[in-house]
Amino acid sequence: MNNRVTDTAAALGYGVLFCGVAATVSSRRSQRLDDAVRRLQDHPRRGVRHAIAEGIKVAAKPEVQLRVAAIVTLFLHRARVRNAGVVVSSALAVVAMQKYCKRWMPRRRPPGYRGDQPMQSFPSGHTATAAAFAFTLARVLDREGITRPARSAAIALLATAVVGESRLVLDDHWPMDVLGGALLGGAVTHGTLAIAKGAPCWSRATPRGLRHRVTTRA
Repeated sequence: MNNRVTDTAAALGYGVLFCGVAATVSSRRSQRLDDAVRRLQDHPRRGVRHAIAEGIKVAAKPEVQLRVAAIVTLFLHRARVRNAGVVVSSALAVVAMQKYCKRWMPRRRPPGYRGDQPMQSFPSGHTATAAAFAFTLARVLDREGITRPARSAAIALLATAVVGESRLVLDDHWPMDVLGGALLGGAVTHGTLAIAKGAPCWSRATPRGLRHRVTTRA
């Protein structure tokens, strides 16, 4: 089974799971679970944990991540990494999709939310963008042999989890919002990779120098 078929199947799988979570949230069947998990989560309003979460919130804004993805794509393009454009394409797609979902399915945020968008809770845009950006970048580097699949996937998963946890600590999202964001990011990751598989490559090979430097540093 080639990569395009695998990515297409994975995109459909993540998409179905996301739709299932969205339907559960829309019907309010998940509210009891959200409330129960939220009660188990600490929501400090000061201290180191709160400060770290606030820093992650600012650094992981969807618009900020999109700019970073554009810079990374430019670097990969100059390094002649094939299909480098899929990194920024994935980030752009997920930013647009999460905004549409928030408007299509308004949901009130948790009681501790202090922002100016109280009805845009589902899905978590920070988490969705982090998942799409991190996992797409990991897959692009994996396919070029620049990094090891297990290591890059673990780093991408950790990055997504850290961003998602920060949203819960600040009480900006319900747990199902974070789960929905991660699933949306996964669907977009595999969807863009499946589309890019048939697109022209940026180059025919990755320079040995880049592969060697990244591999040795990892």
